Parts: sequence; C-alpha cells; structure tokens
Amino acid sequence: MQQIIIGSDHAGFALKEELKQYLENVVDVGTNSDEMCNFPTYTKKLVDKMRSGGAVGIFCCGSGIGPTIMANRTRGIRAAVAHTQVVSQMARQQNDINLLVLPSRLIEVNEAKTIVDIFLETPFLGGRYSERNNMIEA
Repeated sequence: MQQIIIGSDHAGFALKEELKQYLENVVDVGTNSDEMCNFPTYTKKLVDKMRSGGAVGIFCCGSGIGPTIMANRTRGIRAAVAHTQVVSQMARQQNDINLLVLPSRLIEVNEAKTIVDIFLETPFLGGRYSERNNMIEA
C-alpha cells in the first residue's frame, strides 16, 4: 500500500482530519489546528517528505491555488488543484500528478473523498503524455 503524505493550512485542517480517518497509511505533516497559519510552511514540509520517500501527497487549503503554485516549483513534484472528479482523473491520467491539492472551501467532504479515491486509483496513461511531462521537467 502506497504511503500518503497529507498536510493542510488552517482553512483545510477540518478536511485533512476527515481524510486521515478515511485513508490508510497516512503521514500527517500538519498543521495541527485551525488556528491561522501560512500554507508555505506546510507545503514545504509535505513536498520535502514526498521527495525523501517517493510517496504521493494530498494538501488541503481554502482555494488550493497557493500550495499548487509552490509545490510545482519543486523538481519531481507535479501538483494540481482538483475540485471535481473529472479534474482529478485527467490530472492523473495525463499529467501523472503526485500531489493532489483540495480546495476545502469549494468542495464537500464526501466529494473530496471521491476525488481522492480517483487520484489514488487512476493510472498514468504514459505515451505522448510522458513526452510532454518530460518537456516540462526539462
């Protein structure tokens, strides 16, 4: 079973806690409350942990945009905000994302669980998408 690194800022804390109860083999890098904090602190912890162990990641925050921008600056991390099931599926199939960012202010918990399931279960298609991903890395 693949290890999942999970993190959040204050806006995503409640969703992160729900997902921790739903998932198995989860390592939580924080935050540990809904007190205001800065997403870059916990995004960095998450991507550093992902890079050291080859795990996938899930980050929860209000809109998902800031952590996605930050994470994508890290070599080897491919992050996408997924607010729908289709976005989650396409991001895995075509972009081989390894970090799912969930916008807690835009989706309900049950929808987030379905989006996570799709992220974890959808295989990367490879082929022409591998070539494109290699171009991005270069």
